Amino acid sequence: MCVITLYRFPLWQIVRAARWLLAILITTSTLFGQRGFAPALTRPEVVTVEELRHIVPEKAQKEMAKAEAAKAKGRTDEAIAHLKRAIAIDSGFIAARNNLAIHYLATGLLDSAVAELEDALKLYPQHAVLLSNLAVGYLMNEKFDAAERAARLTMKLDRTGWRAPLMLGVALVKQRKFTEEALQSLDRARDYHPWAHLFAGRVHLERGHLERAKNAIQTYLSSGDQEHSEIANSWLEVISEREQKSALAYFGDSVNLGRPEGEARGPVK
Repeated sequence: MCVITLYRFPLWQIVRAARWLLAILITTSTLFGQRGFAPALTRPEVVTVEELRHIVPEKAQKEMAKAEAAKAKGRTDEAIAHLKRAIAIDSGFIAARNNLAIHYLATGLLDSAVAELEDALKLYPQHAVLLSNLAVGYLMNEKFDAAERAARLTMKLDRTGWRAPLMLGVALVKQRKFTEEALQSLDRARDYHPWAHLFAGRVHLERGHLERAKNAIQTYLSSGDQEHSEIANSWLEVISEREQKSALAYFGDSVNLGRPEGEARGPVK
C-alpha cells in the first residue's frame, strides 16, 4: 500500500521549497503490497508550517541518519532503536515518528504503528502524510470505519493525490458500501495502483454490472500484481457463474445441454 517515509533536509531547502509550495504532496516507496499503498517518505514534499518552525537538534538528526543506514542494510531492529533515540531527544521530530510507525507496519506491529501515528497527529493534526499512513494502519488492522475517516481527512488536505482516494475506496468496499462514491474514489487511483481496478471490479460485481466487473478484474490481473490474484480469480468465477445463470434465464438449459442453436428456447417466463 504506500507508506510515506520522511527524510530530513536542511531547513533552508525546505523554506525555499515552501515559498512556491503552500502545501506539499507525497512521493512514496513500497510497503503495503507490491506497488506501495502506504506512502514511505523519500523526500519532505509535504511540510506543515509547524515543521518549518521546528528545529531538530543535531543529535536527533544523527540518530535519524543512523536509522536510515541501518534500514539500508536490512537491520530493522537497529533502525527502530535509532528512531526511538531520536524521538527521545526530540519528541517533535515528526520524520522520526513517522518512519518508526512505518517500521512497525512493515513488521506487523500494527497497534504500535497506529499508536505512534496517533500521538504524532496530536502534535501535527493537519499533517497529510501522517493521516495517510494512519489510514493504511487502520486498513491493515481491519478497522475499516476508522480507515474511512482517516482517508477522508487526508483528502481534505491533499486534494490532488491518488492514495487517499484509493484507501477510501478500499475502506468502503471492505465495509460492503458498494456505492458510486467508492467507484469514483477508485477511479482516481486506477492509473497509479492495480488495486483500484480490483476493488472497482468488486463494486461492479455487487451492483450487477458483470461486464464492467470482468474488465476491471482482468485489468488488475494483467498488471502482474500477485497480492490478490487468488481472490481476483475467484471473483471471475463468480462472474462466470452469474453469466451462465443469466444465459439460462434467457435461453433455457440449451446453453449447458448443448441443444443446437436452432432449437434454443426463448426467455423463461
